[in-house]
Amino acid sequence: MPRLLLADPRPLRRLGLRAALPDCPADEAETLADALRALPAADVALLGAPLAEPVTEAVCSRDAASRLLVVAPPDGPLATRLFRAGVAGYLPDTAAPAMLQEAVQAVAAGGTRWFVPLAPQPSFSPREAQALRLLARGHSNEEIADALGVRASTVRTHLANAYAKAGARTSREAIAWAWAHGLAHREPRQ
Repeated sequence: MPRLLLADPRPLRRLGLRAALPDCPADEAETLADALRALPAADVALLGAPLAEPVTEAVCSRDAASRLLVVAPPDGPLATRLFRAGVAGYLPDTAAPAMLQEAVQAVAAGGTRWFVPLAPQPSFSPREAQALRLLARGHSNEEIADALGVRASTVRTHLANAYAKAGARTSREAIAWAWAHGLAHREPRQ
């Protein structure tokens, strides 16, 4: 189980996070200074809204930012700012414990989880949606090409169109968008 840092100035919020993740060893921090001291020992840092931006701004390395998971009210603008700063995920504080457990495991494994909309839902073509879904599930362009029965250059075109429609500048942003909007979970229509 990953070692956690529960960083939130509210004791009841930290207690709730600990209760939702009983098998994970956890340290707690209620101030920015405490969080920054404890961060190096954590596999995943769960940040409440009051500390999310200060901790993210104080973290200089992308490696450390890639271990940050924000648990806060659903706030698209805040999620977008934190995503651009490099955090690995954003989970609404109304999420079920199972969703929190999934997000922690994904971030601990080096992945991302975004369950807060970053932008309105665009209209993808069926192939753009399929390509983005497969990319979000961890497939390479070549694997996507094989799965769709097309060339890798065609996959790159579909993904470029999907990135533009999702407002993503990078594959990481597109993957986060797909998870945040449930596209990575949905099976393609037959």
